[in-house]
Amino acid sequence: MKKVLARYSLCLLVMAAVFAGAVYWRDEHYTGNAITVLLMWPTTVLALNGVVPSWPASVAVWLVLPAITALLLRSKPLLISVIVTVIVSCGFCYAGAFHTKRLTSTKPSANPYPTGSANAIAYAEGYGLGYAYAVTGSWVTHCFSPEDETRGYYQGQEDGGQVFNRAFGLPEHRGRALIRRSAEVDGVRTLKPAL
Repeated sequence: MKKVLARYSLCLLVMAAVFAGAVYWRDEHYTGNAITVLLMWPTTVLALNGVVPSWPASVAVWLVLPAITALLLRSKPLLISVIVTVIVSCGFCYAGAFHTKRLTSTKPSANPYPTGSANAIAYAEGYGLGYAYAVTGSWVTHCFSPEDETRGYYQGQEDGGQVFNRAFGLPEHRGRALIRRSAEVDGVRTLKPAL
């Protein structure tokens, strides 16, 4: 039993080291909250599909992956357990990076500008950026020029914030007033009405 516990602890440490390296790398190459993106992506996937609250899924993954590795490989050499843990952890982080790319390409359900116009494209790009920030728990204010990009950004923040709140079992309207006040400060007075 002591050997399995020691192996589990080692696998947990190796997994934490891989995650720390991935978070450091992601902070250098991504504009969102790297910890949420890489470590909590199962939570956001479940929240996007309506599971409330969904944060226990990520915690379970952090605790179960090293346990499975330690138990399945208990009769193998220790080096094999470490290598498998590194591979599984890297795969988990890669899946998080893939999920992030999907978030930043999220398009609004409705665009107030004519389809194909420069305003509509700017609105959609702003929306994707705002949505990706908010889903990862980053409530960032930005003032873009022109106004259509800023308007899309704040609408994306509002919609993505609802997903983040759903993931952690918080009221979906939490943060909406802050986003709307920030949008007004930046000159955006027309976000779609709250549902």
